Amino acid sequence: MMNFYTDIATGFAGLLIVIGILAPFIIQNSPMFTRFLFKKEMVALENHFIFSEIQLWLDAQIDYKCSIVPDKKRAELAKRVLRLRFECKKNYYRQLIGKLKNKKSITLQDICDAKSELNNEFDDKSSRENIPGIVINKFHIHRSQSETASHYLYERILQYGNFRTDAEKLSAIFCVDLKDIYNSAIDIESVIMSLNGEINKILNSKET
Repeated sequence: MMNFYTDIATGFAGLLIVIGILAPFIIQNSPMFTRFLFKKEMVALENHFIFSEIQLWLDAQIDYKCSIVPDKKRAELAKRVLRLRFECKKNYYRQLIGKLKNKKSITLQDICDAKSELNNEFDDKSSRENIPGIVINKFHIHRSQSETASHYLYERILQYGNFRTDAEKLSAIFCVDLKDIYNSAIDIESVIMSLNGEINKILNSKET
């Protein structure tokens, strides 16, 4: 009789061990857990620190960065360009999050399409704000090399197998773009200061 109860206890203990091993796997691959995890990741993306970084630039860093431009007219123009650019960037990141929400995945083509829309929005708003076209064109030229490097990094992140989900990949892509915020400020400063007589004519004509 004792052996009978011992066998039951041993069998029950073995069953608990098997359940303990399999339970995490079963839970993690259940549709309910997958939906829960996806919603949690979406909340994390919507509160990604890149939005706080952009807001910091809009609230203070743009004024500080542009204060080193010696010409006041050029400094004000640089501020206007950066504010427009960063507002458009916020829309760009939200659009990517929206794509991921709807498709449950993100591709390099999705990012390229969203970036194209970002640049179109930026160009349209710049035109409506009467920012000289020569400034925007040269800004895009300055950005092209950095954009090429970013495109390569996006591709590598999307191909990298150590990210568990596409939400983690998109979060990593947002982190890569932190350098883009800083580089945009450097690029617009270079553009503004490199346009000598061309921009002076435009800025002076606005006073008359």
